[in-house]
Amino acid sequence: MKKRNRWIIALLSALMLLDISVCVFAEESDHGSSGITLPSELTQPIPDLSGIEISHITLRCFDDSEETVPCTGAEYTVLQVGTIGRDVDDNGRFLPLTEQLEWSDATDPIDYEQMVYEAYESDPDLGYVETQRIGESGTASYLNIPCGVYLISQTVTTRYHLRSTPFLVTTPEMNEDGTSWCLSVVANPKQMLAGDLEVEKIVKGSILEKDNIYHMQIDLNCDGEYRLVMPDGSESVFVSGDVIGLKKGEKAVICDLPSGAQYSINEKEANKGWHTQIRNQQGIIQAKQAILCTVINDSTSVDTGVDLLPTHWLIACIASVCLVTFWVLIRLGEKDDEEDDETLHKM
Repeated sequence: MKKRNRWIIALLSALMLLDISVCVFAEESDHGSSGITLPSELTQPIPDLSGIEISHITLRCFDDSEETVPCTGAEYTVLQVGTIGRDVDDNGRFLPLTEQLEWSDATDPIDYEQMVYEAYESDPDLGYVETQRIGESGTASYLNIPCGVYLISQTVTTRYHLRSTPFLVTTPEMNEDGTSWCLSVVANPKQMLAGDLEVEKIVKGSILEKDNIYHMQIDLNCDGEYRLVMPDGSESVFVSGDVIGLKKGEKAVICDLPSGAQYSINEKEANKGWHTQIRNQQGIIQAKQAILCTVINDSTSVDTGVDLLPTHWLIACIASVCLVTFWVLIRLGEKDDEEDDETLHKM
């Protein structure tokens, strides 16, 4: 009988876990990977929420684990997507503000973020919204905000950073033993560092006199759209596989590529009447650094005529000259012999 009771208790506990809403894509932070803290003992009653209407969220943003390099200037917006139940049936449970904002079935944080923004476009007064920038201390605080569930969305990135993945945070949270509420929640958005790829064109030899445009194809092992700055300062969007056209002396920069991404560069006009050399032709993007890729077209040796003919044709030409010379020498020798014979006859 005792064994049967244990199975019943385990089953009820599992059902209670399933019944409590959980953020499926919450960011790793000080308050747990799920973004929602559950009581360690589900048999205990949920702490009293009486008088608890507001709480606080603090974001901590650093580039290093030692927290010595703050992401000063990054901007984050918190958008309320849920509230906390206070009735007998849903006391202490986090509930979506509307069916549209239901997060339990969401699997893609970007799609869910878009859905949240669309909901707020339709109804700007749907819930609480606040935007803050990360200060020199590496933190941003959202004080005295309504209790509930919030989407943390990065709205401004800083140089050499990619936009953080949106995630959910709940406030307040229960303490570890489930006996009281913690009104100050701390979250750590994961920083995604980036670097630049610079591509410059150098031309040597007689082709310096030409106003050619050379086309470089750049391939990445990652998806996404990135900022491309052309030599004239104009900007456009770059995606892997795009071709960039450069003239002699020009340089283009692809900004904020993911750190660790692999790249490769090839020129479509390579070795067409000149020798092509590509420095740093392929490699790995480094965080907060710019990798310079130099594409050199050099026609110096071609200008001298040395490389105008393939090697086997050059050998054939030399052999032909030798044969002709040898034949001329023979003919001259025969002519000299005939003249000697004529001289002897006359004598």
